[in-house]
Order: sequence, then structure tokens, then C-alpha cells
Amino acid sequence: MNSFTGDTVKSLGAAPGMQSNHATTTLHAAAHPFVTDTPMWQRSKSLGLSAASGWSTNDLAVMAAGNARLHTRTLLAMVRWPGEIKMAARVAAVLVDNAVRHGRTVPARTSLALIGTGQLLIEVADGNPTFPGYCEVLKRPTEPERRRPGLWQVQYFGAKLTYAVHEDGAGKTVQAAFPPVPTTARGR
Repeated sequence: MNSFTGDTVKSLGAAPGMQSNHATTTLHAAAHPFVTDTPMWQRSKSLGLSAASGWSTNDLAVMAAGNARLHTRTLLAMVRWPGEIKMAARVAAVLVDNAVRHGRTVPARTSLALIGTGQLLIEVADGNPTFPGYCEVLKRPTEPERRRPGLWQVQYFGAKLTYAVHEDGAGKTVQAAFPPVPTTARGR
């Protein structure tokens, strides 16, 4: 695993290259490094309709998130990933929803990869290089706020959330990394 040290970091598929934006990225890199290992398998897909379709941002986000859930469940079942497929699908949906709503991106470019360590990586690229309130979105909200969806759910579902700014500064890739599935769970 690599963490940001100012060097260029390559995503597994959502964007060609990324670099550290020390104003926003260095704070989280030590706790959640952006994983760049070579994948054992990887699939990328654009999810959602074009912004020119006439649909509202809210409608586009809901449709793209639904597509992300379906695509993730289908792919992980096909490759027989031994982890919690429903949780991974929910995380993909949250990331895509967030990219469409806040990242100025329709359709959202999504990548799923399994790397040699056994980690499942879900990456979603968007067109907004900033991540306002990154530290706040990682905190679990209080009871009234918990009813609404958000990126806090990524960690609640067992993944680590991080992001990297694209090398050209035209966006970022958000990555959710699920830990390796224990050997005992693989025999299910």
C-alpha cells in the first residue's frame, strides 16, 4: 500500500493519474492510504445518464446509485467474492450518488478491483477536485442525522474511505477499500 508523500499516485482504473493535494489529502493519508496495488481482476463502468438528458441532479443520482448497486452485486456474485456483497453494493451506490450530487459528474466512472492482499477496492471518479468537509463526513452522525444517507456509511459498512486528486486537477477519485475476507468466511 502507498500513502501520499507528494509523489504521483496511480488509481486502479477510475482515473489515469493522481497527485497529493497536501491542503486536503495529507490529513487523511496516514489513517487511510490510497491503495494502488496491481489488481488480480478489475472491471470499470460508467453509470448513469448524461447530464443533458433533462433529468434533475437528484433523479440522476438516484438512478446512477441504483445502477451501481446492481452492477456491483452482479459482478461480485459472478467472480464469487466471499465478502458481504450487499454491503459492497451499498458502498458503491453511496459513492456514485455522492459523485453525481457533489462531484459534478454524470455519468460516474466506477471501478471494482480485487488486489493480491484480498482487499476489494471500489473507486468512483468525479469532476470536483475538492472534498469539502472530508473529516466531517467520516464521523458517524447523531441519531436524527443518521437517517439520511452519506459517506459515513462507507466506514459503517466496513470499508476505509480515502481519495486522491487527479494529476490534471480536474477531479478526484474516491476509493473505498474493504479489508481481506477472513479464511473462515470464504468457506461459506
